[in-house]
Amino acid sequence: MDRGKVQAFFDRLAPSWDSGEACTVERKRALLGRLDIRTGDRVLDVACGTGVMTSLIYERTHSPVLGVDISAKMVEIAREKYEGFAWATFLNADFVEIETEGKFDFVLIYNAYPHFDDPKALSAKMAKVLGPHGRFAILHSLSRAQLDMHHAHCMDVSRSLQAPQEEAKYFEGEFDVQQASEGQDYYLIAGAKKRAE
Repeated sequence: MDRGKVQAFFDRLAPSWDSGEACTVERKRALLGRLDIRTGDRVLDVACGTGVMTSLIYERTHSPVLGVDISAKMVEIAREKYEGFAWATFLNADFVEIETEGKFDFVLIYNAYPHFDDPKALSAKMAKVLGPHGRFAILHSLSRAQLDMHHAHCMDVSRSLQAPQEEAKYFEGEFDVQQASEGQDYYLIAGAKKRAE
């Protein structure tokens, strides 16, 4: 997948992104409630977009949140939305290329996983940025069938997902996968970093 195409695609969508958000705040809170995000956790919000989950993450952690997104336009909007909130920081970068190691307790990838074409590289990077007790979650507010319909027009910048139990296999080298499930309105893979032998 051409990362430049992904960036350009989301730059184009950025101005209308928030107005097209269909998932309610209450539902996002409920989805986050499925995850092992704890008070005090330092969370890395990967592919954060305009920061649609950032404040809800902070509600749970009361700790600084770093959002990372490949789209400069998305990050620009996120920074405007969270101006004056010292706990919210946003970085315009390709997550798999950022230089940070062992600094986070939790990595969240919300509504973005199909745009990562190398799940094994994603797994390795998440393991690198997480501390020894780090956890991660790949979370969608849509079912797999809904995701395929949603991405039908942009398969050059996304991919079809397998069942979560199959996708979870990409992460088993670095993580103990604790959740791999899907339903009519969600898709979830979550786990904890394996302990050093």
